[in-house]
Order: sequence, then C-alpha cells, then structure tokens
Amino acid sequence: MIIPVLRVISSKLVWQDENHQFLVLPLILFVVHLALGDTRNTIFTVERRLAAAVPVVILGPCLSAIVVAAIYWQSIPLAGMILSFSCLWLTLASVLVLRIWQLNGSEPFYPLKLAPVEK
Repeated sequence: MIIPVLRVISSKLVWQDENHQFLVLPLILFVVHLALGDTRNTIFTVERRLAAAVPVVILGPCLSAIVVAAIYWQSIPLAGMILSFSCLWLTLASVLVLRIWQLNGSEPFYPLKLAPVEK
C-alpha cells in the first residue's frame, strides 16, 4: 500500500505545480501509466496469460513509470524521486513475472486458445 500513497503524493505535488490543472502532460502520462498497469494486472491475474504478461509488464508499466518519473522530475525533482520507488517496485515485479512464467512451462508469447478454467 505504500506505492499508491507515494503515487498520490508525487501527483499532488505536480498538480499543485501545474496550477491545479489536470489536463497537463505529466498527469496525462501518469493516467496512461495507470491504464497500462491495469492492463497488465488483467492479463496476468485475471486471464492468467503468463507469456503475454512478460512483454506487457516490461514494455507497459515499467517503461511508462520511468517516463512519468522523468517528466515528474522535470516539474518537481521531489515528485520524481518519490515516484522512482514505483519504478523500483515494477522492476521487481518484472523479475517476478518472468520467473513465474519460466516456472510454469514458458508458454509461447503468441496468443493461445486456452481451455476454460473450472471454478
């Protein structure tokens, strides 16, 4: 729960620096970053598509977190530093996703038609 709180703090600092406007580049990029993270969560945890989650987690949330942290740093260095913890967490998450994919048979990256999971 620490990462979401740090995201809020850093975004609030940028929002205040941008004269309380939401439609500014740093905050728009942050929303894109959050959307990519939700996409990764859906692919990995809901659909259980481990192979698809590997490139998605690396190319989506990780790269977008780095871009957002850099943009936040340009606005307010403290906001960029605070958001950098999110980058560290996503790096760790990437390693975990890659390892889980390897331990579960390394299914191919291309889409497969999977059998429905019984509840």
